[in-house]
Amino acid sequence: MSSQIQAPDLVLDEAPARAGGAPPRRHERTGAIVYGSIWVSTLVVAGFILWGDLDRATVGVLVLVLMLQLLAVNVPIGLAMVMASVVGFYALGGTRVVVSSLTSQPFDAVASWSLSVVPLFIFLGMVIWRGGLADSAYEATRQWFGKVPGGLAVASNLAGAGLSAGTGSTIGTAYALGRMALPQMFRAGYDTKLATGVIAMAGTLGQIIPPSILLVVYAGIAETPVGPQLLAGIVPGLLLALGYALLVVVRAALKPGLAPRPDLSDVNWGSRLRSAAKILPLGFVIFVVIGGMYFGFFTATESAAFGVLAALLVSWKPWSRARLKPREMGSLVKTAAVESSLSVGSIVFMIIGAVALTRVLAMSGVTRQLTDLLLDLNLSRVWFLILLIVFYMLLGTFIEPLPMMLLTVPILHAPLESMGVNMIWFGVFIVILAEMGIVTPPVGILANVVHRIAQRPEVNQGREVKTADVFKGVIPFLAVVCLILVVLILQPAIVTWLPESASTK
Repeated sequence: MSSQIQAPDLVLDEAPARAGGAPPRRHERTGAIVYGSIWVSTLVVAGFILWGDLDRATVGVLVLVLMLQLLAVNVPIGLAMVMASVVGFYALGGTRVVVSSLTSQPFDAVASWSLSVVPLFIFLGMVIWRGGLADSAYEATRQWFGKVPGGLAVASNLAGAGLSAGTGSTIGTAYALGRMALPQMFRAGYDTKLATGVIAMAGTLGQIIPPSILLVVYAGIAETPVGPQLLAGIVPGLLLALGYALLVVVRAALKPGLAPRPDLSDVNWGSRLRSAAKILPLGFVIFVVIGGMYFGFFTATESAAFGVLAALLVSWKPWSRARLKPREMGSLVKTAAVESSLSVGSIVFMIIGAVALTRVLAMSGVTRQLTDLLLDLNLSRVWFLILLIVFYMLLGTFIEPLPMMLLTVPILHAPLESMGVNMIWFGVFIVILAEMGIVTPPVGILANVVHRIAQRPEVNQGREVKTADVFKGVIPFLAVVCLILVVLILQPAIVTWLPESASTK
């Protein structure tokens, strides 16, 4: 289960069922053989770990291999990490280590005050989504930026930044923008690749601009303070949004056929001011959450709690005749609570698995050996981080953001600190890279979400939209991301100055 907030009513097409009496197709038989072979090799690796009389470092490496094999046979990531870790614990210390680890580690892994903000931020995003606070963000940006080159795409991108600051949801942001913006861009004659690419990339801002669940979880793993870690994502997130917008404007100016000017006869200063007024409730919630942390009024957890209270208040609209009835408010709270609980459960289990796997690797000595290996390369801080960009881009093509972070941060923590890398800075760096992974092939979860949204007739306006169109559409934006990451490496103060200035208030 993904750690990110899922958009409502997003139903992916299922493969048509084969008739009961029809023989399996050739590719199905081949797939079954491959699947069975992976299971056999998984059992073989587990057998080697348990009874192979191996040295401790080899056990650690094979535990990682075993976890990857479990993932290949569709075992959920949290369960795969726990299962592989239990086998490693037994091989390294016997039953006593297994029992002590399973009785104490699960509680110790998640009984952290810093993680208490996670359910509140997820609940906040659900209330904003279900309460309809996100609906006016795109219309406001269309009214104000629609007349610049590529204006509808620019509006989609800026609306994504605004929604990210309210919902903290990657998929939720892409879903909302896809339903609102894609039909308008297609009607205006926008290039399919540009339209779908900008929606996918706008969604990636969801876990960079706070409230961000990934940044909170990272803070728990890397033991950085949650409030400063969240504030550190604001400037890079806005910088990415600005970079995406500039890319759209330049491309549209150089090649107008990519983004023809839409009919904006309905736009005037009166409509602009009315649209701006409609986003004030969402702006109020954002100010409570981010402003409360920056000015030192609230801790991160308190900021999330007051954000939920503010979101419920503006969703209820007590000053308006259109305010929600008590039954509707009750339904809103109940739905948000249930969906938040499901998301929190999956996150908690993955954290438990990651902590267990980290301990196995530490016991086996793999962590220490990897640290020594990386230090022996004698790379400078800059070149080491550039190497990590390539590494995480590749890793993100087949692993989701949260598992990727949980697996790698504990291993890289020591080498990074020895090189003088600020761990708050690195949190933003890795979250940006993790979000890029969900738009790149072959997995590209977010790209596939945008593609599925574009299959709806009311969205695609009669166009054929292929998955390849979305992937091709994001490539120019990925170049912008890499450029901005290099800038952040060379000028780390871009990330750290805001949390540092907040700490002096």
